[in-house]
Amino acid sequence: MRVLLIEDNETNRFVAEEVLLAAKCVVVSAQDGHAGVDYAITQQFDLILLDINLPILNGWAAAKEIRSSPNAKSKLTPIYALTGSNRPDQEQEMVNAEIQGILVKPLRAVQLQKIFAELNTCPPKFAASAFKKAPSQNHDDSHIEYEVINELKEVFGSALLKTQQQKFVAEITVGLEQLLAFSKHGRVQQTSQLAHRLNGLASVFGAKAIASKLAKIEIAANTILHETLEQLVFELTLLVAKYEKIIAEYSK
Repeated sequence: MRVLLIEDNETNRFVAEEVLLAAKCVVVSAQDGHAGVDYAITQQFDLILLDINLPILNGWAAAKEIRSSPNAKSKLTPIYALTGSNRPDQEQEMVNAEIQGILVKPLRAVQLQKIFAELNTCPPKFAASAFKKAPSQNHDDSHIEYEVINELKEVFGSALLKTQQQKFVAEITVGLEQLLAFSKHGRVQQTSQLAHRLNGLASVFGAKAIASKLAKIEIAANTILHETLEQLVFELTLLVAKYEKIIAEYSK
């Protein structure tokens, strides 16, 4: 199966690529909406996965361009949107963009199995095993989604997963500083967009508590006081430290 993946975040793109490769897909990646549309017009794909919050040309607009391009080779290819949080208002956007569905990040084996089944193209080996079911854990799961971590371990192996987790922590730490800067200067839209992007990043790495708090910031960005955001960012900083500690202990 040839899959076009349109995702601007380098870390999220890398993780999704590896999950798709583990599912025996041939993957072509684009870093923004315009590049993704160009690929879809000039090449034939069996499936298109695109992030909603893309720079320059967002996911909804990119999907509409693909559908409205008369000579696009992937004009009728099934399209699924990737998002950090599935909100009710996205359902109408999905209809308007003529896409088949919305997938909440991270991209999971079970999601791919369902899509492959709908398209009648599920690779037999993948259908039979996908990723091994995560064993039951005697860990507090209020902060971490251990099934996500176990799937990532299947894809990357322990060493590479640790490297990617460290990269995630560094990226989200910088992102929290940017949130404060945006809020301080009254840049509401940028605050909401960044919270959405960081939420998706946290979801990819199973950081459930971090993703949940970022989702609240995204939704309330237009009403939240800067002082309140400062407190939330402080709480997020503590959650990031807790995530690091849990992951370090879990990987021993």
